[in-house]
Amino acid sequence: AKAPIATSDGLYVRLNNSGGLALVKSDGTFQSVDVGAGRVNGLSLAPDQSTVLAFVERYRCDEEDEKLLKKMETVRDCPEDKLLQNSELATVNAGAVQSIIPIPRLFNALKYSDDGQWAIAHVDFSNDVDLEKTGVVDLTSVLVMNLNSGVTTSLSVGFAADRVLFSKDGSRAVLLSQNSVAVV
Repeated sequence: AKAPIATSDGLYVRLNNSGGLALVKSDGTFQSVDVGAGRVNGLSLAPDQSTVLAFVERYRCDEEDEKLLKKMETVRDCPEDKLLQNSELATVNAGAVQSIIPIPRLFNALKYSDDGQWAIAHVDFSNDVDLEKTGVVDLTSVLVMNLNSGVTTSLSVGFAADRVLFSKDGSRAVLLSQNSVAVV
């Protein structure tokens, strides 16, 4: 989500210029949330209404010349062909990062089980998806995440899975794609 997200802790707001994240508390005070070096590109509210998952892009310059590396101050200073990017989900609660989950850059949407233990990351093509910048992609997979343990599993479920339905107890999920139905 590009809009702020309200939680029991306050309002989480993406900082567009810096790429950071801030928590505005109900008393009007605010604090920066340290997500590390990177840019927050999206936010998602977990079912517990207090946990936010932040999509964070990380950058690294694959430059071997130490003199050039020392001169680089921003991402723009790195030659485009040397810039490496990866993506992570930062689980944030009470204004602090609780865990980091690596996630392929293409995934931009999450669906949660009612109990909040499970989340399935998939591609939402209605949200600015730039396939040219993602590199090699597998449009037949989703990422199943246990948010309590941080364990993730990539599953092949059919082309462009975009609907996820969890059972009431969260023990199973049905994923609908353009060419198949998968039960996980």
